[in-house]
Amino acid sequence: QLSGRVLVRNTSTSIGIPFQYLLTLLAPDFFGNPVTRNDWFGTYAEWSGYTGLAALPLSILAIAIFYKKKTIWPFLAIGIAGILLSVQNPLLSLLSSLPIPILSNSNPSRAVVLFSFAISILSGFGLEQIINNWEKVKVKFLSILITVTIIFIIVITIIFFGKNFFSPDVANSLRLVSLRNLIFPFGMLIAVWTLMAGLWFKLKWKMLIIFFLLLVSTLEMLRFYAKWTPFDAKTSFYKETPITDFLQKQEGYYRFYGQFGQTAGYFHHILATDGYEPLNLLSYSQLIAGAQNGQLRQ
Repeated sequence: QLSGRVLVRNTSTSIGIPFQYLLTLLAPDFFGNPVTRNDWFGTYAEWSGYTGLAALPLSILAIAIFYKKKTIWPFLAIGIAGILLSVQNPLLSLLSSLPIPILSNSNPSRAVVLFSFAISILSGFGLEQIINNWEKVKVKFLSILITVTIIFIIVITIIFFGKNFFSPDVANSLRLVSLRNLIFPFGMLIAVWTLMAGLWFKLKWKMLIIFFLLLVSTLEMLRFYAKWTPFDAKTSFYKETPITDFLQKQEGYYRFYGQFGQTAGYFHHILATDGYEPLNLLSYSQLIAGAQNGQLRQ
């Protein structure tokens, strides 16, 4: 009861990732990207669970083959838990309303990382089956690819002709953002199709095709990461100013409070009042919050 986090509780009935945001498992930038300043729905950093258009069908293949074997049960359970704890559903609303640490006073959508982790591991099981038992699993895997492709085509068709998919206040320019950001994922899906077709007709090239499949998947995820986390020179963002010079010269464990930002504080080795604190005293939080209007919150 002495923690400042008791002031933060998830009381909303709509917490978690909206169901329609799961489209980003096929196209991560379907609703735009904050880096390119065209995101228009959701919280990209908190809601993204994209694992790639090679890993997703491979993980489905693993589940279809091994669902009766205990080998994959732990990872399947982790994936299901990741969905239940991150996507909007009655169970998530109930758990968040209870005084349970982490679940009740943090962002539950971050649990989607559990789903991403499970998909990554399960895709390895699927890839192993393609390498060792291609003749037995090829029909099943191509059926999965066909299903994923049909979903893609349905989404594109809805964007073109559907009137109720987007809310009325969504401009046509945003609709075009979604359509444009489907081009690269659809290209990746075609690349996977091409490699699998090569494996179907040229089995003797199996290891070479598997190598290119891994290469394509790696480049896909590197692009996803590099676009979301671009790098630039530190000096372009954290300039030395009279304020930073003054704060750096202060001795002791005094903390500053103001329009400076903890990110810059980390870079300049300056202690601030904000940031992620595992131990956040309630009295300390009340004092800092009181600086806004001169009143202490009880």
